[in-house]
Amino acid sequence: MARGGYLRPVKTVKNEIDSKISDSTIRRLSTYHRTLSILESTGTETISSRKLAEIENITSAQIRKDLSYFGSFGRRGLGYNVSMLKTKIGKILGLDKKWEIILVGSGHLGKALMNYDEFEKKNFFITKIFEKDPSKTGTMIGEIKVEHIDDLEKKVDPDRESLAVLAIPPEDVQSIVDRLSKIGIKGVLYFASRTVSVPRNLIVRNEDTTIELETLTYHITNKTERPVRTT
Repeated sequence: MARGGYLRPVKTVKNEIDSKISDSTIRRLSTYHRTLSILESTGTETISSRKLAEIENITSAQIRKDLSYFGSFGRRGLGYNVSMLKTKIGKILGLDKKWEIILVGSGHLGKALMNYDEFEKKNFFITKIFEKDPSKTGTMIGEIKVEHIDDLEKKVDPDRESLAVLAIPPEDVQSIVDRLSKIGIKGVLYFASRTVSVPRNLIVRNEDTTIELETLTYHITNKTERPVRTT
């Protein structure tokens, strides 16, 4: 037993593998998934690592290394089955299930995110919106009613909503991150240019792409224990 009465986490083979997988690898998996989706839509059935590397502008060795963390894909001389590889990478990234997202902030950025079609294509669905401006609460954005931020703890169900996207001023980010952590939200994406103190039970990213959401869903899906902090 560790000092202070806490049990140390058991270091398993899977944990050791997870610790070697960089966020750069996960980002590349996301781009592979996009490319494979496009190839599938054009009727392409198989692709070699060399051809995929040309499309991604990286080496085929890098692709094979990225995929090797997660098992054996493709057959030598035959390449990868496009649909099968896309499905397997989607599962690795957690895209084989629906992710419900709460949006905090209903200004111009929040409304733009509501209209971002790419989210739903990747199984990300904004289901609740919160706002501190009382003049905006009670209004509708699409089919979603804007709730007041004071009702955050009452309205959010962490068993359904795993992720949060913050479209709020920088000075409000830390307090909302702290509240979301206590509620049980698992991952947060925000856009303010500042660092925040991240509780150990929360993964926080500060980027403006769905790739970052996929990084979050990977860590949640694979239950990575190491905290991911902003830089």
